[in-house]
Amino acid sequence: MSKKIISWCVVLLFVCFSCGNKSQIAENQDNQMALEPQIVVLENGIVEFKTESAFADKVATPEYWKDIKYQKDIPCVIDFYATWCGPCQNISPIYDKLAKEYEGKIAFYRVDVDILPDIAQIIGIEGMPTLLFFKKGANDQILGFLGEEETEAQIRQKLETLLAE
Repeated sequence: MSKKIISWCVVLLFVCFSCGNKSQIAENQDNQMALEPQIVVLENGIVEFKTESAFADKVATPEYWKDIKYQKDIPCVIDFYATWCGPCQNISPIYDKLAKEYEGKIAFYRVDVDILPDIAQIIGIEGMPTLLFFKKGANDQILGFLGEEETEAQIRQKLETLLAE
């Protein structure tokens, strides 16, 4: 009889300590998320969003994601990409180069669709890479990669259109 009581006590202690550890692990994860940056500013000036709230602060609040109503003074371009996407990797150096060239005139942003899938889904991103161009509510887009020279020419033309308006 006493062996059964001791066994049950050991099991009960094990369960209690396990629950406490899970609670501590969850708390540590919450604290870690609070410490992670909401945005990352890359060396070329591109802002990469890590949270929906950061996207809402810089671009559009959730109620406007379906039809972005971008109202900032400076136009912007948003690159929707995925790290595993080959065409996204091809367009990235062009995007980086143009971000440096147009720094201070146009804001360049990046959204990893695997990190922020809700934003991509609500906006209606169907393929990658997708570049969205905005100036005071007006928008345009480029979908895909058509080769280095043609893609750069397309992007440059859209950027110049943003500045001319």
